[in-house]
Amino acid sequence: MKTQDQIWLIDSTLRDGEQRADVAFSHEQRKAIAVMLDHLGIPEIEVGTPAAGQDEIDSIRRLVDLGLDCRLTGWCRALTEDLDAAEQANLTAVHFSLPVSCVLLSALGRDRGWVLGQLHRLLLDATRRFEFVSVGMQDASRTDVSFLLDLACTAAMHGADRVRIADTVGVWDPLATWDVVGLIREAVPDIELGFHGHNDLGMATANSLAALQAGADSVDVTVNGLGERAGNAALEEVVMAMKIVLKCTTSYKSETLSSLSDYVAQASGVPIAAHKPIVGKQVFRHESGIHVRAMQRDRRSYEPFAPAEVGQADSVTVLGKHSGRAALHQAFAESGIELNPEQLMDLLQRVREQASSLGRSLLPAEVMRLYESRST
Repeated sequence: MKTQDQIWLIDSTLRDGEQRADVAFSHEQRKAIAVMLDHLGIPEIEVGTPAAGQDEIDSIRRLVDLGLDCRLTGWCRALTEDLDAAEQANLTAVHFSLPVSCVLLSALGRDRGWVLGQLHRLLLDATRRFEFVSVGMQDASRTDVSFLLDLACTAAMHGADRVRIADTVGVWDPLATWDVVGLIREAVPDIELGFHGHNDLGMATANSLAALQAGADSVDVTVNGLGERAGNAALEEVVMAMKIVLKCTTSYKSETLSSLSDYVAQASGVPIAAHKPIVGKQVFRHESGIHVRAMQRDRRSYEPFAPAEVGQADSVTVLGKHSGRAALHQAFAESGIELNPEQLMDLLQRVREQASSLGRSLLPAEVMRLYESRST
């Protein structure tokens, strides 16, 4: 069984999350998010891109001055001037990202010789200036594995603290992720290995778990999966999957996840889908008669974890087209009304008919009106 100490989550909401089109956090919002992440127990926050300008540098300095318990890391391009900006932001940890796929190198007018040369030059510089240096392989998922292995070995040889491979456009599946991460882990067993997943095909969380199972030490996440295009691996999903799927003992304060997600949704202007795993407002609503009856006996029948574990309100049973007698009986019993079998079946039929007609479940007041219409 893995422990939290063996899995390092890096939250990139303030960097990759804010890179989503139409999102820009204020200084106060960035501070609030950082404090909430620190309270949750996140060990590392990627706080931004210092080379974006003086305003970004000033914002990062304010975060550094908070004295949070977690590591604060700046994201840099593979350029000396980006390291200079990170130093100006008072950061002690940096991550610089190298484009490694033929697609990106062609688009940027670079080649593999430049990548290897820049890796060596920047590591020599960065390891003298920063306490922690992470090296990223951007678009690793569209790069042949032999080149990734060469880069990982070179980074380890020249003093990098971590190597991070990125599925930049979200085209890996869990099996491919597991294969490549496993090969790199075997080649460089003594360096921290990280994974950065995007959600273009809806597999970012699954790929992150596969990376951890294959030997990665860390994965990158963002609150609500906020990020460019379809976003990133969602923090709340990865935290709960670590606990439930990987059977990982953690000290993350998962009960704060919903409030954190709500705040980031409000600050970013990107609402949370009602059915969003973990933090969606309707993921603990139940209607199906079979489900409700089983849950009356054992809530675990159709819920993998209790709503309170993630700061959600208690489960709700709604009445509609798929409801059964048990749910209807319980709803009226809670109101102090005992329905006889004949009343129960008659009312259930009318509830189902009206729900089908309206195309939704019924409100409690609507169900009560149906009952009262037969009682008068």
